[in-house]
Amino acid sequence: MRRKVLLVEFKYHQEIIPSQLMLLLDAGYDVHVFLDKNLWDEQLLGVFKDRVSFTLLHDTKKIFRKIAAIFQLRKYVRKHGISHLVINTLDSNFNYYVLKFLPGLHAVGIVHQVHRFVKKQSHRKSLNKVNAVATLSDYTLDYFRKHIVLKVESAFFYPIYFETKYQATTKTRAEVTVVVPGQLDLRKRDYFQLIAAVERMPKLEGVKFILLGNKNKNDGKAVVATIESKGLSKYFVLSEGFLPYDQFFQYIASCDYVMPLLSDNISNYRQYLQSQISASFNWGYAFNKKLLLHIDFSQVVKRVDAVFYDNDTLSNVLSQLKKEDTSMVRSEYFDFKKQQEAYLSLFGT
Repeated sequence: MRRKVLLVEFKYHQEIIPSQLMLLLDAGYDVHVFLDKNLWDEQLLGVFKDRVSFTLLHDTKKIFRKIAAIFQLRKYVRKHGISHLVINTLDSNFNYYVLKFLPGLHAVGIVHQVHRFVKKQSHRKSLNKVNAVATLSDYTLDYFRKHIVLKVESAFFYPIYFETKYQATTKTRAEVTVVVPGQLDLRKRDYFQLIAAVERMPKLEGVKFILLGNKNKNDGKAVVATIESKGLSKYFVLSEGFLPYDQFFQYIASCDYVMPLLSDNISNYRQYLQSQISASFNWGYAFNKKLLLHIDFSQVVKRVDAVFYDNDTLSNVLSQLKKEDTSMVRSEYFDFKKQQEAYLSLFGT
């Protein structure tokens, strides 16, 4: 009899759902998903509609609707004989109550920011309600095990698999392309460090930096104004709005390097080095791209190919970038079956 698993997400991180669906479906699980309707993306998740049962919840930002969703979940679990539960973002305190009102299921929690569980009792109590936890990288799991005595099964996996259709650019490009994924948010990425490095190289030629965040939101206006005031617009490609996933994937699949733009000027820099992974890392891993990283991360990404810089050498490193083969074979470390084995180990025998 096929195991029935229900994945639940109210607020965040729909980008890690496709990988889990692929890992579970390939192993023969009967998969169900409860998802806030605002997180639904046809390109990202619609490709699974004929194999996965989706229930879209109505605007669970409001507390009374979250409470209603718990009762809806409990009824659904009983009706469909669900045996396993995946909490897609265990970091959310509300999921403690989801787990409390759904006893008897084999529950797996996905942990995104490990330091929250180390520092906050309110987060740690959720660990007592699950049978297993997963982090999204090896080094964050190491940090977890070092700082908390885990009484449940634990593993890591990389959510780097997708079925979204996209078309990589096939025409020959003269320039080296560096993609910076994510919103133009100065708390998360140090755009000013990159701009300053480019400014110090007035003869920099043949390099384009593609910023995938919407230039009209968050800190986009400040970033654009700085680029334009320094006369550097020819080096940057900016997005006018939200990029659909097929275009987002096309940019990454066609580039030479992925640059997370992490520096000690951003919030949570220390956490990125220890207890949480930047999504930019996994975008690079997903499409077999070299990462362009601060040297502080050299111990974090030991198993992948990367180009490193420090605060003093970034300009020089940028000037020496070379075009890369965009059809590199995925590292064995990110092999689907290896990741599947680790992920499924959380679901018991």
